[in-house]
Parts: sequence; structure tokens; C-alpha cells
Amino acid sequence: MSAEYNLILNRNENFTLYLEYLDESGSAIDLVGNTASDPLYYAKMMIKPYKKDTQAVVLLKSDPFEVLCGTTQAGISGGIKLNRNFGNTGGYTGGIFITVNPLVTMTMSPGKSFYDIFLVGRTGDIKGFSTKLLEGSVDVVQEITTNIEDQFRAFSFNDEIDGGAFT
Repeated sequence: MSAEYNLILNRNENFTLYLEYLDESGSAIDLVGNTASDPLYYAKMMIKPYKKDTQAVVLLKSDPFEVLCGTTQAGISGGIKLNRNFGNTGGYTGGIFITVNPLVTMTMSPGKSFYDIFLVGRTGDIKGFSTKLLEGSVDVVQEITTNIEDQFRAFSFNDEIDGGAFT
């Protein structure tokens, strides 16, 4: 049985989630093995508007490290990295680093969506092994500031002697 954890994702902002995969005794489980080019596991995360949807609005994968979000706009980036630390600057056995940039989050509609994260074995005795690590809702929060250049209301001082009220 997977753990449940609800997420809050702000539209038009970077999103990062960090997890550690541990055994029953609290020891980290190696997710990559001897070679990063042929890891022991791969991970995937799907975000969908409804739990029973067959199509994801965002799909993140670890092998290859990528994100798919219904658009091919240049600059979209994100995915899942295994055996990484919280800052994604180095290795950490059992670490799962998930990230997407603002170009991905801006494609998501505000409101509630749902997600799950799976870990799947790739080689040897674990090949085909699949476990759901985490699931829950994603509350996508609409940004307040939008297109500031078009929405900015210019203020000026009135030249009258009566105190120069804003116009």
C-alpha cells in the first residue's frame, strides 16, 4: 500500500519534490546500482485531472529524464532523478528528486488534480517489479500577478495646488 501525501503546486513557478526510498529498517535502497546508464529502477509520475483518466496532463520519467505536458514549447524541462540529494547536486542512495520548471506548471489548470509515483524494476530479480510509492491530490494554485505589462495601472500626480491627488 502506498503512502498518501497531498501536494500544492503554484502555477507558473518551479516545482520540486524530494523523497527517500527506505527499507523496513530505515536503510536507503540503491535505485541506480553500478551504472547510471543502466539503472536498477526507473520512476514515473502522472498528474491527471481525475483519478480514472487514462491520459496525464503531466508525465514525468526518470529514464530518460523528461517531462511531457501536452506541449512541445521550447524550454520545458523536468523529470525524475534517482539516487540524488535534495539539491540535485550529488548522489544520495535512495534519493528521488522530482522537478518541473514554470513552463510546465503554467500548462496546468487551476484546481484539484491527482497524482501517483511508481518505481519499476529494470533488471535481474527486480525486473518488472512495480510499486506505488506515493499518491494524492495536487492543488494547482492560480498565480495572482498576470501579464504585468498589460495590467499595470499608471499613477500620476495632479498638478493642482490642493495636495496633488492621484489620478
